[in-house]
Order: sequence, then structure tokens, then C-alpha cells
Amino acid sequence: LRSNVARKSGLLPIYLRIIIKRKKKEYFLHIEIPADLWDEKNICVKRNKDYPYENMNAILLDVKSRLNKIVRDTIFSEYPITLNEFDRLFSRKTINDGSFYTYAKQFIEENKHKFSRETIRTYGSQITKMKSFRNELKFFELDEDFLLQYERYLFNTLHNNTNTHYKSMGFIKTVYKRALADGLAKEGIFKNFPLTKKDGNRESLNFAELKTLENLLDSNMPKYLLNVLRYFLFSCHTGLRYTDIKNITLKNIIGGEMIQIIMHKTQEIVRIPLTPTAKKLIGEGFENQKIFKVATNQVANKYLKQIMKHAGIEKNISFHCARHTFATCSIDFGIPVEVISKLLGHKKIGTTMIYAKIMDNVKIREMGKWN
Repeated sequence: LRSNVARKSGLLPIYLRIIIKRKKKEYFLHIEIPADLWDEKNICVKRNKDYPYENMNAILLDVKSRLNKIVRDTIFSEYPITLNEFDRLFSRKTINDGSFYTYAKQFIEENKHKFSRETIRTYGSQITKMKSFRNELKFFELDEDFLLQYERYLFNTLHNNTNTHYKSMGFIKTVYKRALADGLAKEGIFKNFPLTKKDGNRESLNFAELKTLENLLDSNMPKYLLNVLRYFLFSCHTGLRYTDIKNITLKNIIGGEMIQIIMHKTQEIVRIPLTPTAKKLIGEGFENQKIFKVATNQVANKYLKQIMKHAGIEKNISFHCARHTFATCSIDFGIPVEVISKLLGHKKIGTTMIYAKIMDNVKIREMGKWN
């Protein structure tokens, strides 16, 4: 009982204190009680009709059980336990009031060294989205009925499409599987709840439309549109994602002929030869200077709609369509899929094959060889 950390309510918090080789770490057990309710001898909360002492003692019992397991495993191990190792083992189960959101946030925090910034941002957005449906969610409430209700909310209230729904439910499943291993979640709630994903409509530009956009570089369009067009075209000629375009510097250009970059999403090193058009789009500057002045993705997508109107292109084009354009044009030119996969930084060639599926004109051209 931490008597030196009194709350405004007058309640005192209960902590778990661990000391290993004179190093100390404390864990707040999310229990707060009046000082006279603490039974120091038996390490429990005394009976009191005004406080949920049974629930509090259940948490304490669970903590003791997990501590005993770690101690037993350490005794039979050949290596002494360190404070960091204890923290890793103990923190696998979040000490909280059974909140899904608290656990999910800790899951993200524990894995932030593995996740990209985009994944961390996306997972945070998923928690916010879930809270808009139900502000508090305990693990005992996470069942098939909740999944069905949340699914209806995604489709009927938020009007999410199938793939957006897939991402939202996939996040819950990812956290759920980890919680299941930690003994916090119910078994098998996803067994009768399969997640399905549809191949999206990967809108892209053909080579003729790409040339039309390139010709606009010499037009009298406003400078802010020309700026977006410039780095959009660079993405079309290299296949780089928005974040990589935003971060690329002149230092990433090797000998004026090649881009070498660690891709933001996959952390893979990718080398991409520059096309003549891509070379023209690169300006001059200092080594560490960013090549493009990139607006936010939302603003860039807004300006791209205006650019498409100038070009007379009646397609719903977003910035990510540049990457699709690079892939589909490359397939159209007859570049082997294996090479395209490496240029795009795909870990699996199956990801690249999605583009091959939608290129009907390539199928017609290749089948023409029968003639």
C-alpha cells in the first residue's frame, strides 16, 4: 500500500514492487482503497460492503499466481532472471481491470520497435473507432455478439466497405490472439466469424494518360498543382509510396542513375533504376535536402482531382494510384513479374501477381502469339 501517493479521493493505491539485485520496479495494480482496508499480513483487501473487495482480491490472487510461476520457472532455469526479463514475462498479461483498450494500447507499446509508424498510427485509429461504438470494452464482453454488433455498426453507420471492415476486424483478431495466449480472452470467438477480403479496384493510368500528365508540366497550371504533379509522376516512374516520396533526399540518388532507399513500410532496402523522365523530375540541392516539397496525403489527393480535370482524365485517382500505375505499365511493357516485385519491394511475389490479374490487355497481347 503506497501511503505516500494519496489520491484526491483519499484512497491509496496498491503496487507490486520487484527488487532484483538492488534494482527496483513497481507496477500499479489498478486498485485503490482506504488505508484501513489493507490487510498487510495476508496481502489482501478486507471485507467491506462499500468496496468490491472480492474483485480486488481476485486481481491480487492472479498477480500472486503469475509471480509464483515466474519464480518456479526461474528456479528450474539455468540462468538467473534479470529485472528486464521479469518485466517482459510479467507484462505479457496486462494488470488492469480487464479492459480491451488498455491491453491493446500496451500491445502496441510493447511492439512499437517491430511496427512501422504507419501501423502504430493505424492501430491507434482502430482503437478510436471502436471507442466511438463502445467507449468501454471488457474482455468478458468480447464475444460473437459484440463482433456482430460492431460489424453492423461498421457497415450501416460508418458505411465502411468490405476491405475497411476487414482491417477493423483484423485488428481485433490480432489483439485477441495475443490476449488468448495470455489467458485473458474467451476461446474461439472467431471460429464462426471468418474474415473476408475482396480484391480492390486498383485504379491506374495507362501509358498514354501518363504522357498526357507529363505534357502538363509545361502548362500554365498553378504552381501548387505543378508541384504535386511533379512528385506524383516521380512515383509513377519509380513505384515509391507516398511516405517514401516524402522522405527521399538527394543522398538516396546513387550516381544520378539509381535510387537506393529503405522502404518505410517494409524496412527493406530497394534499388530502383531511374527512367529518363524520373531523372528530369529531380532538381538540384544539398545532399541531405529532400527532393520534393510534399503536401499531406489528403491535400495531394485533393489537388490530383484538379490535375485530372486539367488532363481530361475521367478516373478517380489518388496518390497511391501512382504505385499501381508503375506496376501495370511495367507489366504492359513486358517486364517480368519477378523484376517488378523486387522494384516494388514486395516480400511475396503473390502480392505483385494481383496486378497481373487485372491486365486484360496483356492477356490479349500474349494470346495473340497463337496467331
